[in-house]
Amino acid sequence: TIELTTVFRQRTRQFSELLGRIRRGAPTPDDIHTLRMCSSQARIQRICEGSGRNPAQELRALEEQSTVLMSRNDKVDRHNDEQLRRLPGQSHTYHARDEEKQKGVLKNVNAPQRVDLKVKAQVMLLKNMDVKKGLVNGSRGEVTDFVEDPPGGRAYPLVRFHGIQETQVVKEEEFSVMGHGNDKTGTRHQLPLKLAWALSIHKSQGASISHVKVVLSNMFEPGMAYVALSRATSLDGLIVDGMPNQLQQLQACFNTSKEVECFYETFAPPPTAAGMAAPSPK
Repeated sequence: TIELTTVFRQRTRQFSELLGRIRRGAPTPDDIHTLRMCSSQARIQRICEGSGRNPAQELRALEEQSTVLMSRNDKVDRHNDEQLRRLPGQSHTYHARDEEKQKGVLKNVNAPQRVDLKVKAQVMLLKNMDVKKGLVNGSRGEVTDFVEDPPGGRAYPLVRFHGIQETQVVKEEEFSVMGHGNDKTGTRHQLPLKLAWALSIHKSQGASISHVKVVLSNMFEPGMAYVALSRATSLDGLIVDGMPNQLQQLQACFNTSKEVECFYETFAPPPTAAGMAAPSPK
């Protein structure tokens, strides 16, 4: 058995060590305080304090650039569809081209069968396109326009990804399912994009997301909070709402399975934790 110890997604030691303790189900009081300071209310208070800026506008701007991680696919679909309907303008629809050697092998492919987009739609990249530029699986962006490429041909979305100056024309990519002996059992050709106002925690696995909102009160399985929180690349881009006030509920939020606890015991004892901090009376 091998334990991987090098962290590539998170940018700071503080955040990666915090996530390591949550993964083991042993967050410290300082960890809990750090996550509470990531709440929407705490962030807006820090932004607006002494600046004269409008809290409601700042909150709206903060949430517009953040992907909400939800525990249920139906809630994700409803949230994204509702946000897309609110946008004015024409909707562009892209249907995938599928080839299957075995029926049903593409059901878990990350790229959706149908993608609907408008200008100002919030999207996420679904595969690495240019790692040096930062165009990687999980990159967040906004559709700024649609351009015909080549001229007179099909219109493709022009996307401005966070942290990248140049807009990118996003075209179809191939998503493959490999069988035994590296034999392709299915391929899907589709835009490597999905609507990203919200994502399911399950579908977000493997993604590195620059701006993430996690609602901890929605967690219902051991380890789910860790998976959601660890999609964020930094504490600066993380919003954590729904932190329970009751100590028992708080402990349940960061509960991990017995199998995970036993697994880590084979390597080393978990980090020392003084126990959960009682919620602040404030």
